[in-house]
Amino acid sequence: MELTVRASECAKMMTRSRTKSEPLGDTTLTWLKEKAIESVLGVRKTISNKYMEKGAIVEPDSIELLNTV
Repeated sequence: MELTVRASECAKMMTRSRTKSEPLGDTTLTWLKEKAIESVLGVRKTISNKYMEKGAIVEPDSIELLNTV
């Protein structure tokens, strides 16, 4: 199993635990569980709203406009 860590996820990976008896923090454990579910079951949490959908639709036109200016 290969683990891909994006730069935006580094903060989740580097949290400290609240006690010295636990080596990993709760945020890190939750993140690792999500990654395991994603890897084993192929299920990935997705976030979407109307603003993100509109951005995805107009992005190619915006890039083209930027390149012509």
